[in-house]
Amino acid sequence: MLRAHRGSWRLVTVLALALWGCDSPTASGPRPGLTIRTERGWTDTVLAAPTAVAAEVRDLRGNPVHGATVTFRYGSGTEGVFYLSAVATQQPSWRLVDTTDASGRGEARLWHGGAAGDAWLRVEVALRTEPSTIAFTDSVAVRTTPGQPARLIITPSDTALYQGNSGVFRAIVTDRTGNHRPERAEVEAGTPGIAVSGSTVQATTGPSRQVVRARFNTLVDSVWLSIVPKGTIVVRYMGLTEPDYSYVFATLQLDGSEYRRVLRRGGPSYFGSNDKFMSPQWGHTGDYLLFFDGSWNKELYRTTLDGVASPLFSARVTEDDTWQQVASDGSWVYFDGATPGAYRTSIYRARLDGSEATRISQGPERFYQNDLYPSPSPDGRYVVYATDRETGDIFNLRLQVLEVETGVIRSLGVAGTGPRWSPRGDWIAFSQADSLYVVRPDGTGLRRVSGYGYEPWASWSPDGRWIVAERFGPFVDVIEVETGLTLPLGFTGYLTTPAWRP
Repeated sequence: MLRAHRGSWRLVTVLALALWGCDSPTASGPRPGLTIRTERGWTDTVLAAPTAVAAEVRDLRGNPVHGATVTFRYGSGTEGVFYLSAVATQQPSWRLVDTTDASGRGEARLWHGGAAGDAWLRVEVALRTEPSTIAFTDSVAVRTTPGQPARLIITPSDTALYQGNSGVFRAIVTDRTGNHRPERAEVEAGTPGIAVSGSTVQATTGPSRQVVRARFNTLVDSVWLSIVPKGTIVVRYMGLTEPDYSYVFATLQLDGSEYRRVLRRGGPSYFGSNDKFMSPQWGHTGDYLLFFDGSWNKELYRTTLDGVASPLFSARVTEDDTWQQVASDGSWVYFDGATPGAYRTSIYRARLDGSEATRISQGPERFYQNDLYPSPSPDGRYVVYATDRETGDIFNLRLQVLEVETGVIRSLGVAGTGPRWSPRGDWIAFSQADSLYVVRPDGTGLRRVSGYGYEPWASWSPDGRWIVAERFGPFVDVIEVETGLTLPLGFTGYLTTPAWRP
């Protein structure tokens, strides 16, 4: 904070406009026009005590101008550098109006704000005889400097690396309102699974959750780092910022690298509507995607990774074809087929060219019967799905397994939705009450693998060890099925319905 002798005033600038004649003031007399003075100078730290500001108005003879309207206002510059108030109040604003007294002075109080930077204080004077005309105006620069070190900001705040790879973490020292100071904090390892050199952090261990710490004097803070298994996912992008907004899907590595936008918005079926449940799924070869569009009547589509999309079938099989899953060998694609007017949904399968489309889920033909979210077993013999057959309540689904060739249905005896068969055939992942569970195909071994807060469309890694899931936010997490180890992908946001590339 700057210091000044008590009672001293600093002359900043003078603007004299010859409005009343050509007389010249005496060299020793008061200067005519507008003079702006401040009590302690125009530079101070953030949130410093307010300083008095005076605007003195004199005519060409040096006499005080009484009754002039003086407007103190924010002119330009960094917002939040300063505010204004009347001397008797503490309610700062961007503008203050005062009237000159018998000594020709109008006064205000200037408060240094929380933002460090430069801004201009502008003062305008209108005479009592011509209140609609600005007779004098001038501006003065106000500077607010950062305060003392108060906290640390570490970027990135949460990210992911593959084992053996490195990333840069920057630790910035700020004052109490977040203004950056020139100092830099030291980055260090907070857990033993990483190595630090300067600002570079290397992931030295396998999949795990690690801590990166920063230190400056007595200030200490830390951020998270996920060391993740290798893999590629596809996601539905739901943000509103460009350039991503111009695309529907994105593919990326689990460490955030190789981010690639797929399928431009628009198209024949309004690709990119606000329906996030387009459920992108990988084709069996991993070089194409299947999805259903977001139009009023759903339809299955196929797209290359270059974004060339076309209907999967020459015509819809039902009014709404959704939630597609392709068999591991590419022989069949399984999907929901809905008849909205009858409130009935069944499980269908068809060849990838649309031929041999057949309803495979059986049961009484009645309203309000729904078989949903089919997922075939790796050997293609069975399909697991969620159904309201057992409860008659679409909000209370149960899991059932259908033997495709015989049509025999077996209940797993558990409530859930969004089942997905593991690539090894040993587990079925599903959602129940916003948590993720697994169960054996025979209905045993029911176990929760995640906490609360997940959408019901988890996707398995090719080795069956991990699942990738959408956490409310939306964010993407990688979860180890055996241990429940959860590795958030902290760089994600507005990425939905993730699917792991086979």
